[in-house]
Amino acid sequence: MKRINTMKKGAAIFSLPPVFLWWALLESGRTAAQIPFEVDLVEGRNDFKYMKVAEKALELHGLGMTYRAIAMRLDVDHYTARKAVLWAIAIRDGKKSS
Repeated sequence: MKRINTMKKGAAIFSLPPVFLWWALLESGRTAAQIPFEVDLVEGRNDFKYMKVAEKALELHGLGMTYRAIAMRLDVDHYTARKAVLWAIAIRDGKKSS
């Protein structure tokens, strides 16, 4: 049986008998989208830090504290303090769900 080299020059030598050559050329490589898998979904939700401190941050903001002062008090950075206050205001005003 004569073998046909299916690789180009410089590549590893891989040859198939002519009978299997058509199959090798038609067989596509399996992509990640074609590989079946299962995932168990778990109940529960991990809240972000700004969600956890939002109520207290809004209270401190209502007292006139700056975002930096709120951040120092709640042990977060000032960006998180600002996001917590804005998120709490949006929740209070009914602009966001969850």
